[in-house]
Amino acid sequence: MEKKIDKEYMGNLKEKRRISQIADIDRMLAEMSHGQVENVHKYVTDEYIEPNHEAEALEAIMQISRKYKD
Repeated sequence: MEKKIDKEYMGNLKEKRRISQIADIDRMLAEMSHGQVENVHKYVTDEYIEPNHEAEALEAIMQISRKYKD
């Protein structure tokens, strides 16, 4: 019974936090100009489309390390 209450409580906390974060985002968007919103959209879209540079750099380091490990 206690585990069920704990899971429900944690689920409720996560839901409240998510709703609070959504409200914060909504407030920020409402305060932005049209141009600012367009810039945010462009940045987010570009970041989503671009490859993960950190992963590519790590892969390159690993390949060089394997090539010259002797």
